[in-house]
Amino acid sequence: VKHDGEKMSHLKRLLTKYQGKRILVFALYKKSVNYLEQQLAQSFGAIAISSDKSQQHREAMLAQFKATQGSLLVATDVAARGLDVKQLEVVINYEFPLTSDDYVHRIGRTGRAGAKGEAYTLLSEGDGYFDGFAARDIERILDNVGQEVAPQIAKKAEPFRFRTKPKREKIPEAPAYVASAPSKSVKFVDSDSD
Repeated sequence: VKHDGEKMSHLKRLLTKYQGKRILVFALYKKSVNYLEQQLAQSFGAIAISSDKSQQHREAMLAQFKATQGSLLVATDVAARGLDVKQLEVVINYEFPLTSDDYVHRIGRTGRAGAKGEAYTLLSEGDGYFDGFAARDIERILDNVGQEVAPQIAKKAEPFRFRTKPKREKIPEAPAYVASAPSKSVKFVDSDSD
């Protein structure tokens, strides 16, 4: 997206495109999950789980999500690992996780037991510092599995790639310094008090 303000409208377009499929939307923070649930509950029937919800609530929402084709679950990374949902067809990262390992676990929810699915990640083309590192991580992951990197991702990742530093001149060995060192010494009488 051009800037963060466009994320919601783009998310709604994706949800409309895949309406009728089971969709999992990830957000980074609990407050983001609450916001997305409010924005998407009426139009898309979104339900949400995060660590601030009770265990009973999380289990009920997860059971509803698993049982209903065409349902939409919004979650933090509490749903990224160990979640076994059959026929999960779409994962959307509204916000990138803190680590690329968590990203792999998130998008891997669609590929369980040989199933295939779609995964989307919404990043801002603007000056978003965090999104630049996210683009760099996505680029590395796609390169590692032999998938094509979208030009927008490569462009966003470019300033955040770590380059190798030029070789520094080797520091001279200690004897060269010893020869020019002053010949005075310090003597401690009582090292505890000095």
